[in-house]
Amino acid sequence: MDFSSSERNFSGVTSVKVIQGKWGGLSLHSGGWGTPIDVLAAAYKSLDFAIYTPSAGISLKVLLQNDQGSQFPLVSYWDVPVNRWVVVSLPMSQLNPQNFVVHRLNIMDVSGTTTTYFLDDLRFVGASAGASPPTNPEFPAGVMPARLVLYQNFPNPFNPITRISFGLPEPSMVRLSVFNVLGQKVATPVDGELGAGYHSTEWSATQNGAALPSGLYFYRLDARSAVTGKEFIETRRMLLTR
Repeated sequence: MDFSSSERNFSGVTSVKVIQGKWGGLSLHSGGWGTPIDVLAAAYKSLDFAIYTPSAGISLKVLLQNDQGSQFPLVSYWDVPVNRWVVVSLPMSQLNPQNFVVHRLNIMDVSGTTTTYFLDDLRFVGASAGASPPTNPEFPAGVMPARLVLYQNFPNPFNPITRISFGLPEPSMVRLSVFNVLGQKVATPVDGELGAGYHSTEWSATQNGAALPSGLYFYRLDARSAVTGKEFIETRRMLLTR
């Protein structure tokens, strides 16, 4: 496995070179072992990547996984063309129809022979910015967050409603605040004690009932565990386009 091969590239100057025997393939992990970062599937519409192979007969299997042992379907991409780059786009509705949290991505050739292939521009593609925000985000039922996390708002950019989600591993006092580029607080969508689990709130880009102008805004999560007293602060950016 060569994660910075210069032999072939689709975009940039390097790609991932995979030399695979009967078993193996590429396995990518979010975060580190034992400290995964939750990838919220509902925020993405597809998994896209480019593949190049000089080996005939490659058939790919793509599998998502998480640390909770959720059952994901195995998605196939058969008979990869030889000696040219091909862009593959796999819908999240196939890879993760139940919108489980994702921690690992596996791509493997199942032809049963020794093969070589290159992967580039591998990414999860966000859902359309023009789509309506989900009214009931599908967090994994019965699964608790491994750590406290603040997710990117969705959609982003947005007009005028967006959804902000976060996960609490323990009951916590929580304040979610929104600021403009001058550092002035314009909204406090959440302020109070919440139980452990995944939480979401919608923000309609208003202040005291008046519509806020287009521009860059910041949302900050301040949380203090009711169990350990540990504090957490994280800030993310979002763009309002009217």
